Amino acid sequence: MSESSVPVRTKALRCLSAVVEADPGVLARSDIEMAVRSRLMDISTSVREAAVDLLGRFLICRPELAIQYYPMLSDRIRDKGVSVRKRVIRILRDICLEQPDFPRIPEIYVLIIRRVNDEESVKKLVSEVFQTLWFAPVREKESAKLINKVMNITDVVVNASKDTGIEWLEQFLEGLLAKEEGEKVRPAEKACVQIVECLVQNIMRLDEIKGMSKRLVACLATLHLFTKIRPNLTVKHAMLLHPYLSARVTPCPGPSQQAVQLDAHILHYVARILEVTIPLMEHPSESFLGQLESDLIRVALRAGKMVVESCMACLGAVVNQVSKNYELLKQCFWGFHTALETYQRDCIASLQSGSEPKLAPTLRPSILRALFTMGLLCKYFDIKEFTHDGNPKILEEIFDILLFFSEHMTSDMEVRKNAISGLGFICTRHKEFINGKKLSKFYHEILTANVDCTITKSPQLELKNLVLENLFNFLTEEERRMLEQDAQCKCNWQGMLLSNYARKWKATHKNESLKYMGDVASGTGSSVAQTYLKEVLENFFSSQSVRLAALSVVSTILRQGLTHPVQAVPYLIAMQTDCDPTSRVKAEAQLQEIENKFPGFTNMRAIEGVCFSYRLQRVLHMAKKASGGDRRESVGDGASTEAACNNSTSSSRQTRRNTDNGTTVTASEEGANPFANAIRGAKEVDSDVPNALNSQLYSMLRANITSRRAFLKGMINLFDEMQDISLGRLVYVADNLAFFPYQCQAEPLFVIHHIDLLVSVNGSTRLQAVREAFFPELKELLAAQAALSNNGQLTTTANTWSSAGFAVNDIMYHPDVQSAQHASEIQEALMRLDLEEEKEDVLIGRVTSASADQLSQIRESIRASRACLLLLNLKQYLKEVYGITDSKVQKFSPSDANKMWDKPLTRKSGVRFTPDLCLRSAIEELESEENPDSYKNALTMSEEMARDLVQEFFEFRKLILSIDPPDDEGLDGAVANVDDAACQANPGEDVPLRLAPDRSLVPQSHAPHSSDEGDDSADSDAAGASRLLLAQSAPQKRRGGRNLHTAGRGSKAAPPSTSKRKSSSRQPRSRSAFILSSESESEVESLSEEEESI
Repeated sequence: MSESSVPVRTKALRCLSAVVEADPGVLARSDIEMAVRSRLMDISTSVREAAVDLLGRFLICRPELAIQYYPMLSDRIRDKGVSVRKRVIRILRDICLEQPDFPRIPEIYVLIIRRVNDEESVKKLVSEVFQTLWFAPVREKESAKLINKVMNITDVVVNASKDTGIEWLEQFLEGLLAKEEGEKVRPAEKACVQIVECLVQNIMRLDEIKGMSKRLVACLATLHLFTKIRPNLTVKHAMLLHPYLSARVTPCPGPSQQAVQLDAHILHYVARILEVTIPLMEHPSESFLGQLESDLIRVALRAGKMVVESCMACLGAVVNQVSKNYELLKQCFWGFHTALETYQRDCIASLQSGSEPKLAPTLRPSILRALFTMGLLCKYFDIKEFTHDGNPKILEEIFDILLFFSEHMTSDMEVRKNAISGLGFICTRHKEFINGKKLSKFYHEILTANVDCTITKSPQLELKNLVLENLFNFLTEEERRMLEQDAQCKCNWQGMLLSNYARKWKATHKNESLKYMGDVASGTGSSVAQTYLKEVLENFFSSQSVRLAALSVVSTILRQGLTHPVQAVPYLIAMQTDCDPTSRVKAEAQLQEIENKFPGFTNMRAIEGVCFSYRLQRVLHMAKKASGGDRRESVGDGASTEAACNNSTSSSRQTRRNTDNGTTVTASEEGANPFANAIRGAKEVDSDVPNALNSQLYSMLRANITSRRAFLKGMINLFDEMQDISLGRLVYVADNLAFFPYQCQAEPLFVIHHIDLLVSVNGSTRLQAVREAFFPELKELLAAQAALSNNGQLTTTANTWSSAGFAVNDIMYHPDVQSAQHASEIQEALMRLDLEEEKEDVLIGRVTSASADQLSQIRESIRASRACLLLLNLKQYLKEVYGITDSKVQKFSPSDANKMWDKPLTRKSGVRFTPDLCLRSAIEELESEENPDSYKNALTMSEEMARDLVQEFFEFRKLILSIDPPDDEGLDGAVANVDDAACQANPGEDVPLRLAPDRSLVPQSHAPHSSDEGDDSADSDAAGASRLLLAQSAPQKRRGGRNLHTAGRGSKAAPPSTSKRKSSSRQPRSRSAFILSSESESEVESLSEEEESI
């Protein structure tokens, strides 16, 4: 089972399955357990599926094996392979059915529930599992089985509400019961009746047992869930639940605060259950209703916010629909109104006198409750019922009072929060306020306020949460009203032929339009969505609580179709990389739904979404560092980012330089630096199977080859020097490109192909720019050489500098000097620079002694070369990890048939993507953004800093020159460019060889094309062009003058024969070369234009 071949490992597991079938006890052996565990973590999906299948066949019949293998089996429910996840879910379902006493059944239910937002096939399987386990009727004799099932359901409801939420269960149960409508046999409804009866019995029993408040809360929460879906199931139990509003719940052992919270939850669930059941009761007694109203008001005047809102909602249902008794509520309303008016006048007087308004400690609780409760009264009741003369301006007065406290009570945050909550309640019922100028301006100021996300309990973050919650509640209430109106219209339409409504409709149908009515109703929601959408989306880059609240608002907007979904796509792409699983799952579900409904929208904004995801990772990175965490989920190992990539340099240094002052920072001191680690684009970058943060996005686009290639090409184009993107973002993009879940050879080959295209255009230019920055005299030397080669003498303008031992001005002002002497002196200077380029100490000396302008040029040229360096590192990693050879790279063309490169990939273990030099530079870039003044004023450079720049140059040059070194024919042709006199003047010295001008940047075809390949498209030609010769930057071979066959002055040199070339003694290859002339640069530009047109 440790063989490298995937089929062999799969067959080995099947053979082991046959052995276990004969003796299941074999699985209890420790060596077999270790072997199965290793195969469950195998790289191949088929091997993991075979290992899961092996366990599934025998865990059911052997409970002791289920306990032993459950931990490793449950981990595979999050497997990347869909078939593996589905097989695990089926095995866990069988365990629940066959082993009802298994101690981890509630945990199994929660694990399965978490897959409800998976892809469609998995989601369907989850629904089938719960239909089988929960909603199948139980026989009357199996009461123990029913109790066990109900207890498991309550555990799942409580745990799921904290994790994924229970909305999915509501939708599932509602759909399941809707399917049975009109059927004679309704097994799901019968099962729900049994569950509700059992829950009520448990509630009565638990109330008499001390210390069972947690279980009582769980039963009430489950009963509330079933009541929301089918209220008629709980109507007959309503009077049994009423005493919980007045009776004191026995507190459980522990802190008193925990007991208070449990009591609050009990009151909350009881009020919510009574809210939907009391209106369905037939002829409830007046005494019962009066006692219920008194209890609800008493609780509302004493309890916390959650209970107050539940009690007011219950009062709204009871009073508005049943009793019509507004006297108690009227007294509450005017008491709160008088208190708020009095306190508002005092605050206005304080502001006019120039002092800050303050709230007396004795009045503070009453004012806080009045602000919150007044909003609820305006939400659930018609205010006209509370006024004697029907004052039409009473609502505006209340709104102005709440807005005043929201804006001006900056010294008391609790007052502002309660006032904002009250404003949200008013707008829910009276939607004319939410788009008003006053409230819109106030909401925009809060949503756009700059807040430090590293402070988790910032008051401004709490205000943002409240505003987002108000928007969410408004949109949800609008949706509920729309659904009720639609249902009422349908009922009226069906019954209008049998009622007086028919005559009314006949008289008014010309002036009524169902479409118009629906458009008007949805117009307010759409207006609100478009008004606040941009600000809400920008809050995706805030703290975790704000992100989750903003995502809820956006999900509601998208579900209702209030705005164009493409606006939210890049933000959702960013959110699906969030470290918070709740936010990540919601964003992935929304993104998948958009892709299913509107194919192409995701691909349209995918690149922008990846850039936004980096922005989010920066926020998370800063928040993690501020909280004192050592690592973040998407941040790589800091130690790996400090290692040098070049083995010839001192990569073993354990300290990192600080660019501000040249000092060193030890590993222990880096923990205090908020940017001690680079931001990586993958989870577990040091593992054998790292997971790109945007892997879900790539998997979504992968099925369509056009979308996939456009996405990959767009990612690579971010490295173009014209984009001017920060190195930290490029490292993040490179990580994603390295760790995407590629499945066939065509995918990494396509990435490598476009890396070659981009580097072939920018690489040599960047390398030459770095050389010219290190050697300012190089450009003049090359210009002099080009002029001498073209005209026989130099005609350029004067220059004020001179190289050591070589005065350029002498040549420029003495055209009568022999051309051979000119060429010889130029060659000597170039060779001297060539030798200096190989010496690290010389380059370090040039950097440390450089002027401010030259130092700036060196830094800028090195910075501009890092994108190419990162791409070359990425290419090298993809070739190593997937075993891609140079021949495959040369043969690949995007225009090839898909089947040619559809072979599955095998990922090698032990290969890591650690572009250390780029990671270190990305860290310094982040630090420079934090301290821009220090970096801007750093005009001098220490030797350590200079050494790092030189190492980056060496590494970049090595990778550039390794792309495609020139062949012998190209070198021999280059001999013709060397003047005869130069060869004769230095017969014993080496002459740096260069390609002829006509071979400066000619695309080379590395693989012979057959006749069938002659008709390839332009994209195939681009594949050849992607491996350019890079003549200006290629390594040069040195040959002695005796190997050069020269003619007279002005004649061209004849290339040596093949035999003579083989027998000639060759000097060591030089690791540098220089661009000959400006004409070569123009050829580069023209070639890049041709490739862009292709």
